[in-house]
Amino acid sequence: NIENFTAWLSDMDVKAVCICPRRFDYMAEMVDKVIKTKLPLFLSGGGIEPPEECITMVSVDSYLSGRMAADFLYAVNGKNIKAAVFGNSLENITVYKKVYAFTEWLKKYGVGEPVVLEDNDNKEITLENIKTLLAAKPDLNSIYVSNANCLPIVKYIEESGLKDKITVVATDYSESIKGH
Repeated sequence: NIENFTAWLSDMDVKAVCICPRRFDYMAEMVDKVIKTKLPLFLSGGGIEPPEECITMVSVDSYLSGRMAADFLYAVNGKNIKAAVFGNSLENITVYKKVYAFTEWLKKYGVGEPVVLEDNDNKEITLENIKTLLAAKPDLNSIYVSNANCLPIVKYIEESGLKDKITVVATDYSESIKGH
């Protein structure tokens, strides 16, 4: 909650702020609020241009994330990969790089291109996408989720009795995924 966050900043003896958001769409608003406090700002993540007021920004290499997902799924399933990749929007450069790398590395391994699905970080769209995907591609055995919206996918796979058939790799973590 951004309002609680900025209230907390004003109540505490804070010397600097490091923002490591769970989702990038929260980052821009948080960054704006911190900049107004005049506190030193460090960013960890990506998805926005670092503002002038930012001391430093460390970003996860999105291309490497996509490649690592392909590497892992290849190690698990070999050339038998039948894959799909979920992302919030390919217009987001971070998501685009993850999906691009994933697709390119699957090609390098001699595996066909994955089905690419966008969900705009909407759980209802994600759930509909996974249902439609599994009905159309019953041989699917690998899913890469390039955003933090993997819970609907994992739950549906479990509820459908496909947990031992489909390997899911997610490069963003959400507390809600614990136990799945």
